[in-house]
Amino acid sequence: MILLGIFFPTKDNFDYAGMRAVASALMEILLIVPSSLGNSIVHKVTAYSDEQKRKSYGSLLLFVLWLGMIFLANFWVFDSNIIYLVSGKQFLSQFVAGGFGSDFILPWLAVTMLLSFAKQVYNFMFVSTGLNNHLLKVNAVGVVIGMIV
Repeated sequence: MILLGIFFPTKDNFDYAGMRAVASALMEILLIVPSSLGNSIVHKVTAYSDEQKRKSYGSLLLFVLWLGMIFLANFWVFDSNIIYLVSGKQFLSQFVAGGFGSDFILPWLAVTMLLSFAKQVYNFMFVSTGLNNHLLKVNAVGVVIGMIV
């Protein structure tokens, strides 16, 4: 939302940024999924060997990506229905002056969400295997890819 405010800083364009807020809020809510799952296993894997940790996080990564793909598919297929259910028709592209409502941006944000899901699992893995110094690189790549999408 900060980037939208930078690109559309005037009061006249505030509605335009608000149209994207609904889709962004949905993504923010779902970003808790991998963190919750990672927090639930991190205390167990600290006693594991590095190989066992990698296997555990590999399984977590597959599960998180599977969940993310379900969200992505639903957001891609049912984008208009989801936005209408969550916020009403005024946020749909057909009712927005510029033609790009939250239903338009939702599938693209879902791609970013899927990448963020994977990045969060890698963050947990790097922390529990003592590779903390690689986190900045991984997070920077994730931010750049997310901004492009």
